[in-house]
Amino acid sequence: MMNLIDRYVADVGRRLPEQSRADIEKEIRSTLEDMLEDRSVSDERPIDENMTAEVLKEFGHPAKVAASYLPERYLIGPQLYPHFLKVVKISLVVALGVALIRMIVGIVQAGPEVGTIIESIVESFLSSGGIAISILGNVVLVFAVIEWALPNIKEEEKSEEWDPRSLPEITITPDTDKVSTADQIGTIIFTVIVMLVLNLYPQVIGIWFPRDGEWMSIPVFSEAFLRYLPWINILWTLEMTQALILLREGRWQPGTRWLSIVVDAVGLALTYAMLTGPSIIGITTANLQALGVPNPTMMVGLINAGVSIGLIVSFIVQAFEIIMTLYRLYFKGKKLETLLMLG
Repeated sequence: MMNLIDRYVADVGRRLPEQSRADIEKEIRSTLEDMLEDRSVSDERPIDENMTAEVLKEFGHPAKVAASYLPERYLIGPQLYPHFLKVVKISLVVALGVALIRMIVGIVQAGPEVGTIIESIVESFLSSGGIAISILGNVVLVFAVIEWALPNIKEEEKSEEWDPRSLPEITITPDTDKVSTADQIGTIIFTVIVMLVLNLYPQVIGIWFPRDGEWMSIPVFSEAFLRYLPWINILWTLEMTQALILLREGRWQPGTRWLSIVVDAVGLALTYAMLTGPSIIGITTANLQALGVPNPTMMVGLINAGVSIGLIVSFIVQAFEIIMTLYRLYFKGKKLETLLMLG
């Protein structure tokens, strides 16, 4: 009886912001207990599970009740706004750093003439201002998509036929199927930023050095790596899709676990191709010799060895994640006796 109320209050609470959850849960519990006492007096019968289920059904679906305590949805709502503000601040600091670097490079290249220096400074800041606006626009777009992907409570309200007895049990042990909203948001933002840089500004990723009054660069990635880029984009798109679904559902489901296996399998194949194919690093002995690096051949060998080790570790981790996901799908929650019978 009271367990049913506990499960109901917990189901409402998981849909509410943490800062107000405890107070709202207390208010709902008190209201439900009062309703049960009134119903018991009016019907002249003791409180039982059937009466509790009736009262809960009249009170409303947990999603509908939770929605009554939440504000209307925004382009970027209150739940995401603190994260949005933090990302915008970091992005603007990065844009300011780019502006300062461009300004210093422009001053070095401009020479001693004051007019040329001023022109270079203005040009650097105007260009960086455009970059800042572009970054801000992309951040807003990403957070708007994430806001859409968060659990849409209004859709759940349509399901009026529900049984309070079907409420999920309250688990004392940690809910390993629950996902972290911050982690999924971080995954999406980081992936979008890296995709933008690699696809639109690949020339930025390199070793930069001054030469004859101009800045030159040695590309970090080789042409072989750029040929993998379409497949990498597919992999990252799958990862973002998975993150959006997890944000919307709030927990791992069999469907998202199968999607996780697909994502890891694509990553596994891509990692194997990079490991067995041509080097994905564009730094060569000749490049390092031009920079005056001592023992350039040994340095290139160390760089390639480090990349190979990183790819091997990535391959092992992805294979392990596939095995663990399959375990969670097929074996988690099964009794030991069942496993012994299968053995």
